[in-house]
This record gives sequence, C-alpha cells and structure tokens, in this order.
Amino acid sequence: MSPPLLIRTKRLLLALSVVAFGGLMQGCLGAAWLGAVGTDLVRSSDVEFQPFQNSWVAPSATWHERGSMTSVAVTPVEVNTAMAFRLTTVLQQATDLHVFSPSDVTTGLQLQKKTEGTASISAQNDVTAVQRITATLGVDCVLFVREVEELSQESFWGWKQRYSNRLYLELVTAEGVHLWRDELPFIVVKGTKALEEEWVKQALETHLVAQLNKIGLAALGLPLKQDPF
Repeated sequence: MSPPLLIRTKRLLLALSVVAFGGLMQGCLGAAWLGAVGTDLVRSSDVEFQPFQNSWVAPSATWHERGSMTSVAVTPVEVNTAMAFRLTTVLQQATDLHVFSPSDVTTGLQLQKKTEGTASISAQNDVTAVQRITATLGVDCVLFVREVEELSQESFWGWKQRYSNRLYLELVTAEGVHLWRDELPFIVVKGTKALEEEWVKQALETHLVAQLNKIGLAALGLPLKQDPF
C-alpha cells in the first residue's frame, strides 16, 4: 500500500471509530462528545503527500565516478524554509549522511563573506552557489529545495484554507553535476490549530524513503539506514 493511501486509510478508520464510539454513548452526552470531536477535526491542520512526479536520476556511471557520498547541505531556494528544515531532520534520521541544515549554510556563507569579502549568492542552484557552499562547509553535495504554492482555496465551509503545493528537489555535486531531480506535490490544510510537526516529519520520512528505494538511489551510493523507523 502506497504512503498516501495508507495515510488516508488510517484517517478513515479513525473517523469511523469516532462515529462508532459516539454511537455507543447515550443521549446528550454522546451528542456533546461528538460535537467536541467534530469541532477539533474542523480546527485541525493537516498535510497529505502525493506521489512523486517527473523523477530523474543520473546514469549509474555518473554516480560511480564521484565515489561514496558522506555529507550533504540542504539549501532552500525560496524564502519559505519549513519543508527544507523538515527534510534536514528526515535525512538525518533516515540516512548515514552528515547533513547540514539551511541555518548551517547561511551561517557558513555569512562567515565567508566577512572573512573573504565575497558577494552574497542568490541561492539559485547554479555552479557558483554549489562551489561556494561545498567549499565553505566541506560537503560532497548540495540538495536544493524549492517550495511553490500552486493553488489555494477554502474548505470545510470556510473554516480551513487548502493549499496545493509542490516541492522541487535537486541534488548537485561540488563539481556542479546533477545527480537527482524530483517533484513532490502535497496538500496543506490549515485550520486554527497548528500542524503536528512530528507527524508531518514521520509522514515525509516514510514517503521519501519509499521513493529513494523505488528509484534506486540507495544502490547508487546514497547511504540509507537499514531500518530508519
């Protein structure tokens, strides 16, 4: 069963169990309990990850030429860095890589600017940016992360806002060689309650690890842990 289908199935079972339990309760108490649970569901926020799209992996010869991978820097291209930080945590938990966060990248480049007088980079995934990041942090590769909001609309009769977003991922070596590109569509439903971060990270980890295994990155040199969960 795919991760999105598994998540939807769990939600359906949860909703059915709520209704069934409420049905066992008598009179006003049962109605009040169902009302409270229903209100909480309406207020809650959620993220649903869709199947990856437009996946591309460099030929195995390209991966083998560069040798084993031991470290990576996660760099957000856009201002919205929430998913970039979540990806940092996921990669730290699911792989044996030494993962540098967006904050590490920013701090390293600021220090380089002060000591060497270099200009700020535009955070685009070009060769100059890659070379500066890898030289500053001493990493093998850079994972560029770009999040784009494609569509937003109201849901639950105006109680929530529903966003259709897309995450663009691009893994580039210190020499500027592209190893992997992918797109991850996902839906964010925002209520008055904040997202449960641990749940979002767990769902993202399940989804990402399944994709990395599917497209064969583990066999090509990306060191996934044997049992990341």
